[in-house]
Amino acid sequence: MSRKRKNAQTVRRKRPTFTIVVAVLAGALALVVAVGAGLLKRGPEVPDGDRSAMEPQVAAKVEEAREAVLAAPESSEAWGRFGMVLHAHGLVGEAAAC
Repeated sequence: MSRKRKNAQTVRRKRPTFTIVVAVLAGALALVVAVGAGLLKRGPEVPDGDRSAMEPQVAAKVEEAREAVLAAPESSEAWGRFGMVLHAHGLVGEAAAC
């Protein structure tokens, strides 16, 4: 076998390894980006309606429901209750966001 042919075969053997290494590194980078984006992902903003004209008891109920959402933003039950409280007291636009 000639020297050129031997070198060509050696180069061919290295290319798949290089391709695999690049693919693995690209996959790892994509995974890091995906995890980072998931960790930095923010949930929806919790509405805060104007409670200045409300009776103190009503404003307290609205604030209590809002605090429950802030404490557990992934809780659909807390969001639903907050939306119902807002809607019941005339804050329809804020309730729609829930």
